[in-house]
Amino acid sequence: MPSYANIGYALDAGSNAGVNVKEAWTQYELNIVMSDDDSIVTLASNRFQIVAGTFEFHIVASLNNVGQCRVALYNVTQDYGVKAGANTQSTRPTVTGRDISNGTDWYEVQYHATNEQITYGLGRKANTGDDELYCDVNLLLYPDT
Repeated sequence: MPSYANIGYALDAGSNAGVNVKEAWTQYELNIVMSDDDSIVTLASNRFQIVAGTFEFHIVASLNNVGQCRVALYNVTQDYGVKAGANTQSTRPTVTGRDISNGTDWYEVQYHATNEQITYGLGRKANTGDDELYCDVNLLLYPDT
């Protein structure tokens, strides 16, 4: 049976996410584990490690008024892009895919944008009274058997 984990980037209610970097693949911050009942993920320094097995990922990131943009999953340890999402001018670029974890590699979410946006390039506050969620990473792990 697969295991599920959900990590992301969240800030206090009423906080904008900050300035984005333009014209370069850049690490998107990750700072919270929202769900991980089976302890399949470790989060540290904006990167995550997932236990060994095949995993599926679905990532949604906030970018706001930054022109053309993309989001990707990157394997930092092996120095390769796992998968980049489609080009979009949307404020919610996504990427979905599958990879095989050896249990020791570190991954990060990256984004690319053509324009810089001061104050809220990485997302604008929603002001709902809840924490602001700017990056949502869903992981489904199928352990090796």
